[in-house]
Amino acid sequence: MGETSEFRGQRFCPRCGSRLFALNDNEAEVKLGVLSDAPTPLVPSYELWVKRRERWLRPIEGAVQYEENRK
Repeated sequence: MGETSEFRGQRFCPRCGSRLFALNDNEAEVKLGVLSDAPTPLVPSYELWVKRRERWLRPIEGAVQYEENRK
């Protein structure tokens, strides 16, 4: 991995500005769009902003669904 920059807890690429990941005391949030291949052993435990999910996308089975951010 190359260098990253940080703004308000979000890590991003300093060259193109793409958001990459965020870290807090309890978890890491990885933007899946930055990965070439999905990490097969990882299983999402929740989904955020499901009210914006495209109608043709199905919910992730077993994951907690949040209409917006977690509260």
